[in-house]
This record gives sequence, structure tokens and C-alpha cells, in this order.
Amino acid sequence: MSSNVIGSRMNKSRPFRLSSVLTAFFPKSVEKLDVLLEGIALSAEMGFDTVEFFYDGPETEQIREALSRYKLSSIFLASYGMKTRGLDPGHPELEERSRVLDSMEGWVDQARSFGCSQIMIVSGPDSRDSGERASRLERTRESIRALCEYGFREPSPVRISLEAFNDSGEPWFLLGPTSRSVEMAESLVPACSNFGLTLDLSHLLQLREDPGESIEAAAAHCTHIHLANCIIADPAHPLFGDKHPAFGVEEGEVDEAILSDILSGIIAIEALVQQSYPLTLGLEVISRDPDDPLKVMGKAKESFERAWSASMS
Repeated sequence: MSSNVIGSRMNKSRPFRLSSVLTAFFPKSVEKLDVLLEGIALSAEMGFDTVEFFYDGPETEQIREALSRYKLSSIFLASYGMKTRGLDPGHPELEERSRVLDSMEGWVDQARSFGCSQIMIVSGPDSRDSGERASRLERTRESIRALCEYGFREPSPVRISLEAFNDSGEPWFLLGPTSRSVEMAESLVPACSNFGLTLDLSHLLQLREDPGESIEAAAAHCTHIHLANCIIADPAHPLFGDKHPAFGVEEGEVDEAILSDILSGIIAIEALVQQSYPLTLGLEVISRDPDDPLKVMGKAKESFERAWSASMS
């Protein structure tokens, strides 16, 4: 593996990597190389040791060089491509599942070219019919197993992490509730040592789950957590649902005090912080016009630092 996998910049006083989710802070970075490179440089300047991004262009070497120059670990968000293109690894048609798997394998190759140690994926849509849901779960399991085998290849193994979403609201995904996602992980891990789960604080709240309980339940299989806010009390609010507003925004569910409590709970779970693969905590706040993405990222980092200090006191 490349030296980028471990990430020499990790703050030794924290038992996790801290990442900036660049597709959220800098939405234009998914298609504009200069914006992505700027986001990488600013992440290093602000003290992040990991970046998360999606980019589909051909300029892989410039991105790899930037990540190496700033000694940043990286996670490739194939999940973004899957969501925006409606890809379903559990699709009922074999031909379509094969097409989806080809796309996911292409993103594994792309992640390797960037020097990423991990890619993030998502499931497809849920089914309200229990029989069809079981079939979708099995087909999804087989697709992920094949992807893990592909990702495990030398000389640069790539970890596959599945992000759990909401099955009771936007985006109505199969995976889904933490219990269902953990069951999926438990069925895959014996044969797929490079598989894990990504949990998202915002998604857990949208599922009406207790975040602390959910994180603890998934701890044995979770190496990646997104720290994010949401608005769920008012369905008429323009930022209702999976919109990832700033921490502490009016009507939001996550302020700095709650974030501090979440951080305290995370570092108290030995299965999370003492596993062989480093835990990554990602800050995910979406910049929207006329917001300045740099200020949005800066404020999110400041909120995190205050919450982290409070969790240590």
C-alpha cells in the first residue's frame, strides 16, 4: 500500500482521523479539478488529516500528487456517483446488476489511482414488501461480496465501506436502519475482511434512532462516522431531511453540546477506537449559495474543536 493509507498527519492526541467531506463543503469539486485541489490544500491548512471526495475526471496524477504532498489520507465517495446515477447493486435484473458492479469496480480502480485506501458505497432503494426486501438484500450482498473481492487485490487493497441511510424518508434506501446494516456486515465480514460500515449522525437522527446506541451496536464493523446535522421537526422547512446544515442551526438537531456528547460516547467505545483499521470521523456540512465554502468548512472545524475540547473536560 502507498504511504497515503496510514496518514502520518493524524493527531496523536485523538484516537481517530479527522476528515473534511469535500463534496459537501465544495460541491463544485466533483467536476472542477481546481476546486478539488483547493479543497485538499485548505483541508491540510485547517488541520484535517483526511479528505473525502468524488471526482470523475481524468486528472488522477494531480490529485494523487496533492494528497501525497500534504500527507493526507483519503476516501473516495463512490456513494456520490451511485446516488446521483441511481445505481442499485440489488437490482432484480442480472444485466443491470452487472452494469452497476462494473461501475463500482471502475471507482475502485480510480480510488487506487488517487492513492485512496477506502471507497464508500450505498445500497439501492428499499422495498415495502418483505419478500422483495429479502431478495434485494441477498442480491445486494452478492454484489458487495464481489466488489470486496475486487477491492482486496494487491498491490493496493482498498477497503469497501457501506454508508447506511434512511429507509423511512429521503432517500428511501434499503440500508437503511442500523440493525439491518449490521446484519449485512455480519454476513459479509467472514469472507470480506475489507468490508465495513459508515454511519452518519444525521441519518441516525432521521431514522429516529438513538445515535449512541446505534454507534455502539455497529462498533465491531464501523470504521467511519460522518458528523452531521439535520432538521427533522418541521417537514415544511427548506432544509428538512438529508440536507446537512451547519451545526447549531436554528431548528437543527445537533449543536456543539450534543456533538460533544456524541464524541464522548465514540471515544468510550473500545471496539471503535482500538480496532486495527483507523477510525475516521468526517465533518459533513453542505455549502449552499450564497455561502462561502471556505467559511462553511472553517465554522464546521471550529464547532468540532470546541465540541472536542468540551468532551475532554
